[in-house]
Order: sequence, then structure tokens, then C-alpha cells
Amino acid sequence: MFGLLIATAVSMDCGAGVCALEDPMMREKIGLTQEQSDKLDKLFYEHHLRMIDLRATLQKKELAFEIAKSAKTLDEKAIKAAAAEVLKAREAIFNEELSLWLEVMKILTPEQRAKLGRLSPPMPGMQGEKEMKMTPGGMPCPMMKME
Repeated sequence: MFGLLIATAVSMDCGAGVCALEDPMMREKIGLTQEQSDKLDKLFYEHHLRMIDLRATLQKKELAFEIAKSAKTLDEKAIKAAAAEVLKAREAIFNEELSLWLEVMKILTPEQRAKLGRLSPPMPGMQGEKEMKMTPGGMPCPMMKME
């Protein structure tokens, strides 16, 4: 039950390819042990907590950037500095998603990684697939299909 709660909570911000592991049926299909599932639950929970802060920081930086751009007096230095802050916030999200992916891959066996690759939907741009939604850091999330 805790795993299902975690899966629901983090479905919007997991790293590329690992979103599928939030689904208990996918975990069963690739043969995760209870110990692996418990580790993933903890990992996804901690990731979700970090993503809350990272997304909030990004929103604040984007707001500061918009304010700098819309100021009555054009201040190129301030606009570029605000833009750089937005990029740093996006990079932090990307790095968090990459870290999640790496940690998940460490938990899986090579066989489980191969099964996950075969069972997960293809990435965007592959024939026959609808375009996939992107996580805040710009990484595709297979479990979040666009309508």
C-alpha cells in the first residue's frame, strides 16, 4: 500500500524510464524482490521531497526572470543574471532526475534493467507512439502519456 502511495505522489517528477517502476504490476513483471521494492519506495519518496523544493525554486527564479524582463527600464545585466538563475534551477532538477535514474539502476539487476527496457513504452519520436509528457527537468516520462 505504501508503494502505491509513493507511486501516486511522485508520478509527475520521476527520472526518464524509471516512472514505470512506480506501477506495482511493472515491478511484478520485471521480478523485483520485496527488498528492492522497499528500496525503491524510499528512493521515490526522498526524490519527491527534493523535487518539491527544486520545483519551488525554479518557479521563484522564473518569476524573478519575468519581472526583470518586464521592468520599465531594460537592464540587460539583471535579465541575463535572472536567466542564468533559471538555468541553474533547471539544471538542478535535471541532475536530481539523473541521480534518481542512476540510483534505481543500481537497485536493479542487469536482467531487470533489460526487462524494464523491453516493457517500458518507447521514447518520444519512435514510430507508433504518442508524444510523451516531459518531467520538469525535460526528461521523458513513459507513464505520463499526452492526451
